Amino acid sequence: MNGICVRLYGEHAALESVTPPELQRESIVEPMLASAVCGHELETLSFIDTIPDKSLASAKMQLKELGAIDDNGITEHGRNLAPLPVDAIYADLVTKMPTKALKEVMIDLTAAICTTGKLYQLTSNEEALERLDIEEPFGCDAQIMVGLLRGESFSGVSADQDALREAQGLSEQMRSVFELPSLEVASRYDRNEWVKQMINANPTLLFVRRERDVRRLVMD
Repeated sequence: MNGICVRLYGEHAALESVTPPELQRESIVEPMLASAVCGHELETLSFIDTIPDKSLASAKMQLKELGAIDDNGITEHGRNLAPLPVDAIYADLVTKMPTKALKEVMIDLTAAICTTGKLYQLTSNEEALERLDIEEPFGCDAQIMVGLLRGESFSGVSADQDALREAQGLSEQMRSVFELPSLEVASRYDRNEWVKQMINANPTLLFVRRERDVRRLVMD
C-alpha cells in the first residue's frame, strides 16, 4: 500500500550499487509460492524495486516442475508445500514421501540441511574415523545428520549444539504439521527405500560418480 519507505544502512554497509535488493539477486520461488497461495501472481504485484523478468520466469518454471502451480494458479500440492518453513524443493520431497516413516526421515534431513550453521564436524583422528566407517558403513552424511537429530552419537563426529537444537526444533515444527511422532519416538526407516523414493520424487536431484573420476558428479 502507499506509505513511506525508510532504508537504514550501517556505516560500512554495501549500498545498492554494490549489493542489489534481495528480490533482485536471490531466488524468488518462496515469495512466488506465498503470493500464489493468496490468489495473486507475483508479477502482478507492485514492488519498490522491480523484480527481474528472468527471476520471475525461473521461479515460475521451478514451481510448475514441482507441481505447486499451473496455468490456473496454485495447486493442491502447492497449498501443502506453502505452510512448511523450508525451501519449496525440500517441502516437495517431504510431502511426496509415501509412508509415515519416510516422511519423518525426510523431515529430519531437511531440518538438518536448513540450519544456519554446520551441524557437525569430523575429527582428523584416523582410529575414530575407522570406527565411524563401521558405525556408518555407507559413509552417508545424510544418515549421520538424521541420527544426530534423533539423539545418536558417532565416533569422530562433533555436533554443533546450537545448530543441533535449531534443527531439532525445525524438525518438531514440521512433524507437528503432519501429525507425526516426535523425535524421541521416531520411526525406523529403510535406507534403500528412502533413496528410491527421493529419486522418484525428483529425479533431477540424482547425480552419480563417474567411474574413472571420483571427483566428478554427473546427472544420470
